[in-house]
Amino acid sequence: VEVRFQAGVQGLLLLACRPPDRRRRSMTAQLDAARVKEEFRRAVVILRDHGLKQSAKFCAEQLVGLAEGNVSVHGATLLVNTPGAFADDAGAMPMEIESPSSSTILSELEGEARSDRFALASTYFEVGEYLRSAAALTKVDDSGGPLPAEAPAWDAPSREVFLWAYALFLAGEKRKEEDVNETRKEVSVRTVTQNIWLEDLRDHLVERQRRGLLRGLCPYMLGVLYKEISISRNAGGFESSPNAGVIAVCPPRSSLTAYENAMMDGDDAPTWPPKEDPRDLEAREAADLARSTLASSARQFPWNWSAFLDLSDLSTPSAGRRDEDIQKILQTPVMPFPSKEELLKRTVSSVYYGPRRVRLGSAELVAACHGAKEAVEIQKTQAALRILAELKLLLPRSPFVVAQEALTFYASRDFDGARRTFERLRTLDPFRLDHLDVYSNVLYVKDDKAELSKLAHSAHRVEKYRPETCCVVGNYYSLKRQHERAILYFQRALRLDRACLSAWTLMGHEYIELKNTHAAVEAYRRAVDTNSRDYRAWYGLGQTYEMLTMYFYALFYYRQAAKLRPYDGRMWIAVAHCHENIQHFDDAIKYYERAAQVDDADGHAHFKLAKLYRARDQRHKAATFYQRYVDIVHGADADELAERTGSSTAGLPTDVDLTESSAEALLFLAETAKEHHDYDDALLLLERLLDYAGPEKQQAQSLLRDIRKIIDDPNYKAANSSGANIDID
Repeated sequence: VEVRFQAGVQGLLLLACRPPDRRRRSMTAQLDAARVKEEFRRAVVILRDHGLKQSAKFCAEQLVGLAEGNVSVHGATLLVNTPGAFADDAGAMPMEIESPSSSTILSELEGEARSDRFALASTYFEVGEYLRSAAALTKVDDSGGPLPAEAPAWDAPSREVFLWAYALFLAGEKRKEEDVNETRKEVSVRTVTQNIWLEDLRDHLVERQRRGLLRGLCPYMLGVLYKEISISRNAGGFESSPNAGVIAVCPPRSSLTAYENAMMDGDDAPTWPPKEDPRDLEAREAADLARSTLASSARQFPWNWSAFLDLSDLSTPSAGRRDEDIQKILQTPVMPFPSKEELLKRTVSSVYYGPRRVRLGSAELVAACHGAKEAVEIQKTQAALRILAELKLLLPRSPFVVAQEALTFYASRDFDGARRTFERLRTLDPFRLDHLDVYSNVLYVKDDKAELSKLAHSAHRVEKYRPETCCVVGNYYSLKRQHERAILYFQRALRLDRACLSAWTLMGHEYIELKNTHAAVEAYRRAVDTNSRDYRAWYGLGQTYEMLTMYFYALFYYRQAAKLRPYDGRMWIAVAHCHENIQHFDDAIKYYERAAQVDDADGHAHFKLAKLYRARDQRHKAATFYQRYVDIVHGADADELAERTGSSTAGLPTDVDLTESSAEALLFLAETAKEHHDYDDALLLLERLLDYAGPEKQQAQSLLRDIRKIIDDPNYKAANSSGANIDID
């Protein structure tokens, strides 16, 4: 048996596992519902004891949403949690193996002693009194030490160490939030602040790690500290420092042509390269340590959903990150993967004697959920839909699975499918507010004011002060063209959660509507800081700089958006339009053609290509793209006319009001038909232009007279026994 492994972004891909002289077998994943439910129940209790509320909520939702009885999925692909591997190798045989230590780690954490002081500290933690919680576990440090509460003993149970560190971390975050709110009047103003206890907590946990005493979920806490230290070094604390946006202000020279670089060397061009902040190296080292530590924690305790989310944040290659850093990210696995011996022990016999059967545990379900979420975020919608189709069999009542399906439809711009799925989610869980801002975006695009108003009132009744509720209400006022009021609600959402991506992006859109480009740029940059995988913020930055006629900057941001959405024609059209504005017509044609190939539902790319080829006097190519444009815009009308008249002329609109672009296309096609002596087709095209109110009507009348003279010529009548009788007056 030949086995080859490839470590990808977040997991393991088994590329080949086949016996000699036998065809590769299909894989069947079987769910043991009773065992999975038991694992989820035990994990929920442990997570609640550690104060990890979001992870406990996620596991509890999957517990309730689990299918009854044993379920088998044939030809399963959900065990692969590497999004980049879903569609890259059609012949791959992906597999993820249940960690043999799953039951062991659960038993170890359950077997730890529960002291009375831990019970007291847990109650303080649950009501948000974090300093009291930490002090209850040990005692107040009144000796002038770096931390307000003394560290636990070296032999203390791991849950007490974790809760002590987590409580102090959250206390520092709470104080940081209070400092920011006191010193900042506007949500878009950047403030430099940080958690004062980050480094001291890290030093203590590192010492425990050195002594071999970092057990249980404590590695996750250390990974979180490394992550926050990396953010603090790179961006000056929770808020991004003014220097943190220097990469976003000026695109890297490596991404521009020599001509563009020369243009950027003017007096107004920013200095390049920018001076490197001495904290950058520390930030990168902390990020690498955070990735490895969080990955180790996810391997030890795979039910901690928060570890996956933190790893996703660290696996987001931003525009300013160096190439070597991106390579490290791409080579960092997230989920535990088996050794070659473990894999062969489990699969060889089934390869020879029948389909490979893999038992699904709760750890594999969590990994599959994470894989689906990652696929949606990196715009691999087809891969996400394949995984979600299998997850729906295993978790038919899980709100998470339904929500991810709705987000997948939204990412693929299937707004009708997204709307139906969100309505199903609302029926399943009517008080759920997660992702409700995305649902409001769908209703905004569909221009459904009544339903959006209903959704806003419903969310307001459930919980008034939630970022999602504020975004829904803001979208409602934006749809009513009350942009100032919409901005107020988006700012309220950001006061509740400054990492709310939707609020930053939507507020940028509102500033664009008000022509406040400076505020729009700041909002979009903050959105990119929050999540650089969201194409809307990059695209918004490109639009803003294009409005300012700063086409080289706009081109850089449009390229970033196109990398994230390579199958979205709008991204390539924007790139091509910038090239057109800076007189790079060859590049413009190249990118317009790419847009026409991948997605040009409204025919804009075809029309632009026709105009560019026409300007180059390549009339045959221009006529081809004009014809395709008319086919796209008026295809249904052309079919109806062909059936009624028996004419083979395609793309001729009949009873639909002509646009300026359609009139231009029809006139050019008529001129081309006349040049090729296709007078019948030319007459049909020109006849439609007689009902158009623009200047093309007079040109069409002139062409009709010329054609009438030709077809009335006796020599032409002799050669053509039939002619058209059109009233040109």
